[in-house]
Amino acid sequence: TYALHQVGHLYAKNGDWEQAAQSFKRAASTKGNVIRMRSTYEEARCLEELEKFEEAIALYERIVASKDESALTVKALSEERLLWLAANRRIKKSS
Repeated sequence: TYALHQVGHLYAKNGDWEQAAQSFKRAASTKGNVIRMRSTYEEARCLEELEKFEEAIALYERIVASKDESALTVKALSEERLLWLAANRRIKKSS
């Protein structure tokens, strides 16, 4: 689990955002992952790099809505990303 998360960071460091996102996604879905929300957050950041904003936003919103109290820092980071995306017009406004 942690190894998959770290592999994601290696891909991201090399600019391979697609592979990084996949590694973080696999890490987040691995049973027993104690940093599941962090892995989900990192996946969302990779999706932003790939300009897949709607997918990233959905992940950030899922993190913010989570009842996982061990992920308060990740929730705050996700809220910050949502605000940034809204400020930079990456979030579509409802008509």
